[in-house]
Amino acid sequence: MSSIQFGWAVHTNLYPDDRPRLTTFWMSDNHQKGCYNALCPGGYVQVHKSIYPGLVYDKVNVPGGKQNTVHLSVAEDPVTKNWVLTIGSIMIGYWPRQSHMAEGASEVYFGGFAGISDLSRPTTSPPMGTGDFPTKDLSRSCFMKQLKYVLSDYTVVDINPNEVEDYVDNRKCYGLMFHKYVDYDSRETLTFGGPGGQC
Repeated sequence: MSSIQFGWAVHTNLYPDDRPRLTTFWMSDNHQKGCYNALCPGGYVQVHKSIYPGLVYDKVNVPGGKQNTVHLSVAEDPVTKNWVLTIGSIMIGYWPRQSHMAEGASEVYFGGFAGISDLSRPTTSPPMGTGDFPTKDLSRSCFMKQLKYVLSDYTVVDINPNEVEDYVDNRKCYGLMFHKYVDYDSRETLTFGGPGGQC
């Protein structure tokens, strides 16, 4: 099993503070190899000079206030077969062609992850998103909108609501809501997050 992951993360073992930063992660060889950002060879390759993994995202949304959005995507380049990370139409970097991903992705996941890095110490799970359970109100929930994927002929399509499966490992601390076609701008949308706590 191999995977590519990307998004905004607070990761206090990786970064010197608790600010959200662009973060990438990759795994291959059945979870035997992999790392964050460009911290090990054979993984992510940085291209853009000023937008890079580790960059602080300071346009944090305030619940009920103006909502800032950014369009992140990963797709296989039809020529090089590299997996290219973009923000809008700007190429940020890529994961080199891998034989185990040469035929494309078998699954796509959207959402968030919250966890602790030192399982030997008792602690509370951190909040995710806004720190509140999700609602349909995008001004009050952490969200991902315009959920899409790329077909083998490189056509971009909205996800099929009939093929969506949800997973939350602890509904006491976190939640997730899938919203079929919200409007033309949002399309299929996911709201998620929660307060964390004693999970």
